Amino acid sequence: MAPFPIHKYFIFNGQLQPVSSFIPSENEGGIYEVLRVVNGVPLFLNEHLSRFNYSAGLAGREIRYSCTQIQSYLNQLIAKNEVNEGNILLSCKTNLKAFFISHKYPDARDYVRGVNCGLLFAERVNPNA
Repeated sequence: MAPFPIHKYFIFNGQLQPVSSFIPSENEGGIYEVLRVVNGVPLFLNEHLSRFNYSAGLAGREIRYSCTQIQSYLNQLIAKNEVNEGNILLSCKTNLKAFFISHKYPDARDYVRGVNCGLLFAERVNPNA
């Protein structure tokens, strides 16, 4: 199942779009990064963008946008959605997309009680990208 954006807007090739125009299948088979946003700031952004570009090279894809442009798009996405905490999925197959996805981080009770988890038996086609 492809991730679907939460909130009102997502980025599509540098443009803010309403989530009603989002097509999930466009992401399948592309490269991606998930960035955590705290206090309206994407954490470790330079490292994520560096890895995003590195993965693109390994996958034989070209990112048509500079890191500065992508940073600007992410800032627009955060501001327009008025979100201070969350996770953004940045992806590229043919088109560049960025959107907030659902997330859950452990709370104090989870640390005491633990959490249920499972195993996924899968193999990535290109595990380094």
